[in-house]
Amino acid sequence: TLLRLGRRAMAVLLIFIMAICGIIMTRDIFNLFVFLELVVIATAGLVLLSHNEHSLGAGFKYLVASQVVSVLLLIGIIFSYHVVGSLNIDDLAAQSALLNQTMPLAFFLLFVAVLIELKPFPANGWALDIYESAHPAFSAILSAAAGTASLIAIDKLVSIGGSNWLALASGIGVFSFVGANLFALTQNNDRRLLGYSSVAQIGLVLTVIGQRDILGDNYLTIAGGILLAHAIAKAGLFWLSGLVAGRELTTWSALQGKPFLIFAFASFLALLIGLPPFPGFYAKWELVHILAADGRLLLLSLLLFGALVEAGYLFRWFGYTIKRDKDLQ
Repeated sequence: TLLRLGRRAMAVLLIFIMAICGIIMTRDIFNLFVFLELVVIATAGLVLLSHNEHSLGAGFKYLVASQVVSVLLLIGIIFSYHVVGSLNIDDLAAQSALLNQTMPLAFFLLFVAVLIELKPFPANGWALDIYESAHPAFSAILSAAAGTASLIAIDKLVSIGGSNWLALASGIGVFSFVGANLFALTQNNDRRLLGYSSVAQIGLVLTVIGQRDILGDNYLTIAGGILLAHAIAKAGLFWLSGLVAGRELTTWSALQGKPFLIFAFASFLALLIGLPPFPGFYAKWELVHILAADGRLLLLSLLLFGALVEAGYLFRWFGYTIKRDKDLQ
């Protein structure tokens, strides 16, 4: 598609990837705002690569929602600079007590803006429309790369807010994980189901970020394992969806007779569920042990319930793939 559209379309993709790298590497809060804006603009352009009739509306809704995020983030940056006198994230983290005592609204605006950019449940309608209508290759990048970059951004901001904000991050994360998985149960459109699954996985990692106070040295291992499994699996499933003509889950029976694609599909689902020997299994296993040892049983129960629901609809999807047409009828 990019070869057909030419260099200008490729330049938009290049800007998108550059901005994601900027979000990950920057330690300046204003640079974070600039790179987030570039991601928004490039996303709106790349959504239009799709021939889906709903892609234009999805891109417009995403632009409107993202401008609200930008306004909140910019106001929060102004207030933070007024209090601390620096835009460096490490300086803001060192002065977090002063910032939270003098102007707690500043960090609240920063936190809420980047949190909305994560597209948590239920504030994710525009993101689901993009996942459903955009080119599957771009949806793969949006879910795997842009979602990961936004989580790294929220991880940087939590260091500014301090431990008082960890419980809120965990609460929003587990609500998003369970709620998105429950809504995915009723989906028959493959890409919308993948959209809900992306929202759920991002919510799971946000929950891990909120538990960093008890995870200690295992924090990066657990968060990284879940992120790696999600990125590989979600990118692979979106790419596979480009090989299937229909959008109903039952149309994935077209993979029958193609053992390599069936193996890839099963591997991607196992990555999402967290089956061994994939990294998600060891990350989730360690998370369960730490939560149980610390007595956070309610949170653990919600995470296990959400994981069970996720496994249910993913196994159902795989069942449609291996069933014969006469069985489906």
